Amino acid sequence: MVIFQLISPAQAYASIDLSILGLLFGTIVLQNNTISLPQPFLLALASSSNIGSSASPIGNPQNLVVAVNGQIPFLTFFVGIAPAAVVGVFVNAVIIICMYWRELSSHHKEEDDANAEIVADDDTSFYRLSPATSPHFPRSSFQERSFLLAMEGSPSCHGNSAYFNTLRYRSDAGETDMFRVPSIMLESAGNSSACKKWKSILWKSCVYLGNSWDVDCHGYGNKYRRFPILFLILFCGMFMTIEGFNKTGIPGCLWEFVEPFAQINRASGIAVLAVLILVLSNMVSNVPTVLLLGARMAASAACISPDYVKKSWLTLAWVSTVAGNLSLLGSAANMIVCEQASRAPNLGYNLSFWSHLKFGVPSTIIVTAVGLTIIR
Repeated sequence: MVIFQLISPAQAYASIDLSILGLLFGTIVLQNNTISLPQPFLLALASSSNIGSSASPIGNPQNLVVAVNGQIPFLTFFVGIAPAAVVGVFVNAVIIICMYWRELSSHHKEEDDANAEIVADDDTSFYRLSPATSPHFPRSSFQERSFLLAMEGSPSCHGNSAYFNTLRYRSDAGETDMFRVPSIMLESAGNSSACKKWKSILWKSCVYLGNSWDVDCHGYGNKYRRFPILFLILFCGMFMTIEGFNKTGIPGCLWEFVEPFAQINRASGIAVLAVLILVLSNMVSNVPTVLLLGARMAASAACISPDYVKKSWLTLAWVSTVAGNLSLLGSAANMIVCEQASRAPNLGYNLSFWSHLKFGVPSTIIVTAVGLTIIR
C-alpha cells in the first residue's frame, strides 16, 4: 500500500489501532494440545470452537474489533450473543450426528471391540494401550516405551459416596500425577451395567486426555511459541492493508450498491448482510471483513434508529465468526485441527478440503440463520 502510494508511511502507522492490539496482547492464549480423532470428531472440535468463540468480546480477534469499534461493554456483548452461541453449538452437534450417524455407530463398535488389556490388583487398575487402540501416538513410540494409565487405589462403587483415585502417566521418562478422578466411576467386572458404562466413558476420556498431555508436554507445540508476536504483526499489516484499500474507493462503491438491500430492520436486509459477510469472510478472512463493513453497517443502522447500531455490530460479529466453518480455510482452528490430524496419515484420520466443505456449507447456513433469530 505504501509502495504503490495509496497511503503514506505516516498514514500506515496511524491506521494501526493500538487499543485493539493491546487487548490482543493481553488475551492471546494458544492451545496447541489438539489430538487426532476420526473425522466427525475433528469437525466437531473445529466447528464448535469457532461457534463458541463468538460468545464474548475476547473469544476471537474479530469480536475484539467489534467490541472496541462498536464501544460495546463486555456484559452487553455476552448477553447479546451467548444464547445464540449455545444454541448454535447444539444445532451444529445435531447436524454432525445426522450426517455421520453411520460412521459414529461403526466407530463406537470398533472401540468397544478394541484390543485393550486391563490388569487389576488390590490397589491399582492399569490400562495398557496398544497401537491398535491408541491412534494418537506414532506406532514407533510403543516400541520404545510402555504407556500405562494407572488408577491408584481400590476402584469401587459405593452408593452415592465418591472415593478419589489418582490418574498417573507412566513412561520411560518417569511417572507423573495428572489429575484425580472419582472412583465411583470405576468398578470391577462384576458390578452393574450403569457402572460399566461410566467406566467405559471415563477410560476413553482418560486415554484422550493422556495422549493430549503427552503431546503438549513433550515439546510438540514448540514451533508455535513465536505465534503471538507474529499474530500482532499480522494485525498491523491488516490495518494498513484495509486503510489502503479504503483509499481506492472500491469498498465505498460496493457498499453504496448493496446498502439499499441490506437494511438491518428487515428480515430480507439481514439475509443480504449475512450472505455478504459470509462471502467476504471466506474470501478475505473475517477480521478484514469486520474492518471493512463495521463502520458502514453501523452508520446505515444509525440512519434507521440508534437502537439498531449495537445489533448491527453483534450481527457482524456472529456471522463473521460462524463463517469460519464454511470451508477448511475459513479459520485458524480448522487449519490447526487439519494439520495435527495429518500427522497420523497411516491411520486415515484426516480432514480434507472437500470433506469439510460437505459438512461446512449446510452447518454454516443453518447455524447462522438460527443465531440471527436469537441475537438481540
